[in-house]
Amino acid sequence: MENIIYPQNIVWHLDLRQAEDPLEFFGKTTKKRIRQSVELLKDSSFKFLYEKVDETCLNKFLPIYRANIAQKENPKIIDIVGRVKEKIQEGNTVECCSFYDGEIFLGGVIYRYSEQDQDLKIHYRVFPKEISLKLPINISMIADYFIYKRALELKKVLLSHGQDRNAYGLHSAIGLAMFKLQAGCVPKVATKENMPIFSRDANDFLGQTVMFNNAHESPVQDETFVHDFTSTDGDVFIFLGKTPGEYIEEAVFYLRTPQEKAEEKYSILLNNPHFHTIVIHLDI
Repeated sequence: MENIIYPQNIVWHLDLRQAEDPLEFFGKTTKKRIRQSVELLKDSSFKFLYEKVDETCLNKFLPIYRANIAQKENPKIIDIVGRVKEKIQEGNTVECCSFYDGEIFLGGVIYRYSEQDQDLKIHYRVFPKEISLKLPINISMIADYFIYKRALELKKVLLSHGQDRNAYGLHSAIGLAMFKLQAGCVPKVATKENMPIFSRDANDFLGQTVMFNNAHESPVQDETFVHDFTSTDGDVFIFLGKTPGEYIEEAVFYLRTPQEKAEEKYSILLNNPHFHTIVIHLDI
């Protein structure tokens, strides 16, 4: 393998056509755990509710969301209030799949849709890592089940599960990609305007990276730099592709984790029906 070409951003989609049950999108084990969790929640003080996003909802959501973002290494501050107002002015309905313990708001997922469009778009989420009730799967995955259910009720045909910065392990957490795959989504090259496309020698870890515009015709102002995959002590996973909107068919996994342990830890990335993963061991 010589040069690899990869986009700066990845989008995640879920095709809702032909589906009747939101559990259809999850694998066998995940489906079982979600079903068990939903039953446990029914007999507890915890509950999910669909709510219109208004000032009251935002006043509950934002402090928890901001506190969570502030804990990240490179927090990205987003004007959620401004963006929500903008989407509503454009004719969208903005809702939150809210999670409560009794009357206490614990977190949620903000998403939007419109009567004119056939898709539902997920935007912002925050949930507690643990609650007093022991569940067989994380709360965020259960929330996705309820959002898929809502999308099917609205007769939407596509669900957008957000956009990430590619090179998981450098710019986004590898666990984020694993979560979205476990949630049944498939990755595509983002259609973001003027999104950079990168090209580099797959095995030259300290070599130059060339940046192109998303038409991949010529370097952006002949810009080259070092996109060093050795700058982290961990593993790095990269989706390959260059055409905006195309489904990902190949990926490269730079591994420091021993192969046997990686097979167990990263099974959904190494053995995925939607794309082929090439492994390069970072034994340097």
